[in-house]
Amino acid sequence: MGNFKPRLGAVYERRLAGGGPASYQPGTKQHGNIIDGDRSINNDHYFQNDNGLTPLMLAARDNKHNIVEKLLELGAVVTDRDKLGRSALHYASQSGSDGIVKLLLSKKADATLTAGPEEQLPLHMACSRPSGALEIVKTLMKASGKDGKLTSDKNGSIPLFLAVMAGNQQVVKELLGSQAEQQVKITRGTSGDTVLHAAVRKKDVDIAKILVECGCPVDLQNAEGQTALHIAAYEGDETMIKFLQTGRADANIADSHDRTPLHLAAQRGHSAVAEFLVDKLKANVNLRTKDGSTLMHIAAQAGHPDTALVFLKKGVPLHMPNKDGAVCLHAAARKGHVGVVRALLSKGATVDTKTKDQYTALHIAVKHCKPQVVQILLGYGANVQQRGGKAEETPLHIAARVKDGEKVAEMLIKSGADVNAPSDNGETAVHVAARFGNLKILKLLINEKADTARRAKNGESALHDAIRAGHYSQLEELIQVLFQVKSKAVAKLVINMPTDKGETPLHYAAQLSKANVKGNADIDIVKLLLEHGADCTAVTLQSMETPIHECARSGNNDILIALLDSIPPTKLQVTVNKRSSSGSSPLLVASYKGNVEVVRTLLKYHARVDVFDESGRAALHVCAERGHLEVAKELLEHKAYVNAKSKVGLTPLHLAAESGHKELVGLLVASYKASVDAFYAGESQIISFEKKTALHLAAEKGRLQVCEHLLELRADISALDNKGQTPLHYAAQNDHSQVVTLFLNHKPGVMMQQNAVSSATGTQECLGHLRYNLSTGK
Repeated sequence: MGNFKPRLGAVYERRLAGGGPASYQPGTKQHGNIIDGDRSINNDHYFQNDNGLTPLMLAARDNKHNIVEKLLELGAVVTDRDKLGRSALHYASQSGSDGIVKLLLSKKADATLTAGPEEQLPLHMACSRPSGALEIVKTLMKASGKDGKLTSDKNGSIPLFLAVMAGNQQVVKELLGSQAEQQVKITRGTSGDTVLHAAVRKKDVDIAKILVECGCPVDLQNAEGQTALHIAAYEGDETMIKFLQTGRADANIADSHDRTPLHLAAQRGHSAVAEFLVDKLKANVNLRTKDGSTLMHIAAQAGHPDTALVFLKKGVPLHMPNKDGAVCLHAAARKGHVGVVRALLSKGATVDTKTKDQYTALHIAVKHCKPQVVQILLGYGANVQQRGGKAEETPLHIAARVKDGEKVAEMLIKSGADVNAPSDNGETAVHVAARFGNLKILKLLINEKADTARRAKNGESALHDAIRAGHYSQLEELIQVLFQVKSKAVAKLVINMPTDKGETPLHYAAQLSKANVKGNADIDIVKLLLEHGADCTAVTLQSMETPIHECARSGNNDILIALLDSIPPTKLQVTVNKRSSSGSSPLLVASYKGNVEVVRTLLKYHARVDVFDESGRAALHVCAERGHLEVAKELLEHKAYVNAKSKVGLTPLHLAAESGHKELVGLLVASYKASVDAFYAGESQIISFEKKTALHLAAEKGRLQVCEHLLELRADISALDNKGQTPLHYAAQNDHSQVVTLFLNHKPGVMMQQNAVSSATGTQECLGHLRYNLSTGK
């Protein structure tokens, strides 16, 4: 009695742990030993391996009828399920015999139980067998009820689908013995395929015939709108197409993209199928897809010249455009199909036909870098100077910006392309190559005497384009050529040539950030410009800013140091403190942007902290308003005046408080003794003196934490402005309930200040706000 369990467990766990028929080749001897080990009824039949399979499941799977009988005699439970929910009946249906299936059913096995990763009935599993399952299927059909055949698994497959996929003709016929009309119209999953679609995909004509003979409509459409004929045409299955013809399949049904079976045959280059569809099934050669493409477009784009010529013979127009205005020549050029392009041109296609965007086939072939197509088009006289697109680019402009464009650029130049031809914005191919970093094309253009100093309509030279993109090698090539072909004086003029806004190449270089360049390209570019005479003091036209202002804005400290080190000591003080048209020095700009490293460098080079802009704000004002704490520390350590006032009387503390910067408020007051109750004159200082403190402004904006901190710093909660209003009034008027509560809790007697309130403008309104806030508990 004790020997049965070890033997049973050892054999099945060692031999059958894989959980599937493919992992084990069963042997009769081992199964015999299991039974011979002990013939007494015990609990050993409850043993499960790692996958949850019981001995009964394993025996059923391995088609061991005698062992199944014995296990059932010993009390094995037919309703036991493995980890995926499958019972012994599932395993018997998958690979066992009809006898085992019947035996399990006689012991009340449930044929309606769905289980396994695909959530299938035993009937599904039986129908998946390629042969030898007919009797099992018959048995299970009876046991699973009339709806068993109509039950879908997780993938949306009913048993008939699985039988079709397995190619089991006998099972297919048996399943279609009843409820045939319902079964053949059921669609599967997201594809929406019917069983006929499945049969056609498998190229199984015999099963397709069975389905049609049992009433399956030949023109049923799937989720994409495709019929069985679409699929057969795509696969080039002439035998299936001829069969579907006998079922009167409609060759002019369009799918969701307005493609008929003929379009799919064209896409795949099935010329014989295409001719059969046209000649025998009367497919309409003039039907077009949703984007307006003809059969010629599709065959040309797919690279099938013979198929394209078939359609040309069948009367498909050669020059018919699609919605984009592209003809079949454009489609073939885009994909680089040399044979199709040659065939179309030989049949009379117009080489310079334009799309809606005014692109020719040459533009398109260049854009997609198809040198062989370019060669053919040029041989047929394509216009190399033709402008296309919104930018009115020539093919050479396009070659200058595409990867490996040099492969087609040389062909264009040798065919007469003008290297200095401008686009609509005045850019030449040199500008484009410099911007996109195409060094090979740039050198090719330079060798062809392209003008490297040419300006676009906005005043940018190729130097500007190379710098903005961070391309050092391209810039170096341009500068070398400048100094070779022009005098030193003229070359230096080009180096400092401004745009229409007055920005020189050095301005552009100063705008570079570390994040937008590779390695040290930014500093290398600046050093290269400085070595060739770039001017650090050049100013823009409207803002009157130098490259140092641009550095202060971009935050590139390395470039700033390089610029400052290049300035003669006699000019350094003036340059570093140069004011823009708005009065901002580089230090103000850097302080506003919060670029602390730049601020430190400017201060090291003697930038003044007492330079004021047109509104009377110094660097400390602008950094306080923006909340740049570290910048403020640097400025204050360099003797910035903490109580400096703007033209309207704003101190840095006012601005920090109004903007809600608590830490900065603390720094100004606690560490640098800023006047906590200094008055703000207001925007109309000449007319009236508003006398607002920092606490007034913070309360007005609802800056709770700042208000708390100011009170901790002994700000006067009772301070009155020129209207006789306290910070509490402003908090109440603007519905900042938390600030109101803070003030009332801090000094309850503030509500009794009747003298102040009675003299204030809008007294009753203010009192109303206060009473409302108090009554509602806000």
